[in-house]
Amino acid sequence: RDYVLSNNGVHVIGKSASFADAMRDEGFQQFLKTVEKTCPYERAEHLLQELGIEPGMPSSEDPASVETYAQQILSGEEWSRGVIDGRD
Repeated sequence: RDYVLSNNGVHVIGKSASFADAMRDEGFQQFLKTVEKTCPYERAEHLLQELGIEPGMPSSEDPASVETYAQQILSGEEWSRGVIDGRD
């Protein structure tokens, strides 16, 4: 949330105190549905592959790895290596 707001101070996520609160908010859910319509998963995956980035998903069993994965994507930390896998 903080990273998004540091790059876009008027982003809809700013209406919520945390990312978790945003995920519970009906307005934010509508925003996500709009994003999914304009850029469905398959399109996003294709764009990443065009950039030479192979996305991987961390285990949902480990909330810390999911958080780390999201932070790496949003910070661009993994982009320079060409791999986003959420695991070290």
